[in-house]
Amino acid sequence: MELPPVAHAVVVSQDPANYSISVMVLGAFGGQMPSLPVKVGTHGPRDGVRGNFPELPQVGNTGIVVFPRSDIRNGVWISTFEPALPDASPYQDGMTGVTYSARYSGAWDYHGPDGTTAAVLPDGTSFLAGAALPTPTRHTLDGEQKRQATEFTMAQRRPAGAAALPLALQHASGASAALDAAGTMNLVLPAGQTMTITIGATTIVATQTGVTITTPTFTVDGNVMITGTMHSDGAITSDGEVTSFNGGGSFNNLSTHRHPANNTPPTPGT
Repeated sequence: MELPPVAHAVVVSQDPANYSISVMVLGAFGGQMPSLPVKVGTHGPRDGVRGNFPELPQVGNTGIVVFPRSDIRNGVWISTFEPALPDASPYQDGMTGVTYSARYSGAWDYHGPDGTTAAVLPDGTSFLAGAALPTPTRHTLDGEQKRQATEFTMAQRRPAGAAALPLALQHASGASAALDAAGTMNLVLPAGQTMTITIGATTIVATQTGVTITTPTFTVDGNVMITGTMHSDGAITSDGEVTSFNGGGSFNNLSTHRHPANNTPPTPGT
């Protein structure tokens, strides 16, 4: 069967294993032809180790298919376009320099001309570089069938909602950070590694042997339980009880314990 080298077609099925689709070519006068399998073209390299594979066109999508040498065995889908006025495009008059993608899962990502970059997961979790999360729109029709831009909300992207997704980062060193669906965070460092937190003049260093806090003032608004060695070169202020265990057995309650040097109790609350 010989076809024109460029044709208008609609997707009738997908073949993900072969990254291809079947299409029905639309005739010049509105007629239809039998469905044909065609490859889906992409930008960039395509070989045994490299490739860029966007989501396949969906059933019902319309687009352009080319047939090199007018041979139906060589069909390639090269572009998808919307067949009607409503679409998911966020573009409006005067809007340039935006890269945007909306996915089947409800996730979306955005890069704006000012450098604002956002990625939003189906559950609403967002990663943002910029002052505020963008509010992408899409084109819909009003009651008078006029095209307009309306906000594309997460409830519309994922009508049934989505359970919170756990997040995880695994480093080649063995270090990992995980946040489960309930919001509990777990940070793991390999033996011998150090975690340091610095805020102005305060530094917290955690190793496998202990934690060192260097700070002008150390204030605790609660109870403190010490099961190891604690050393302070300055004042320690607590609004609650400070209990020190000695060798895992006996303990000293520092609110009543007397200092050996002068046999006097400390000031209450210190």
